[in-house]
Amino acid sequence: MTIDLSKYVQIMVCPSCRTKLLIDKQSIVCQSPDCRRKFLVKDDIPVMLADDAQTLSPDEWSAIMTGSTSVAT
Repeated sequence: MTIDLSKYVQIMVCPSCRTKLLIDKQSIVCQSPDCRRKFLVKDDIPVMLADDAQTLSPDEWSAIMTGSTSVAT
């Protein structure tokens, strides 16, 4: 069973900075350009722990926010 995260992400905020979130494939990404945290979804459960989150590079974050799938390395 796959859970629909879209209804939950509307009421959730980033635990680090309290900014709205965006769903990106199997992760949830903070929309703040200063925070840029990426939270994984494991077994249909978002892991919303700031210590377990990945901080994206500005280029990775920008690509997700604009809907681009490729990031220059």
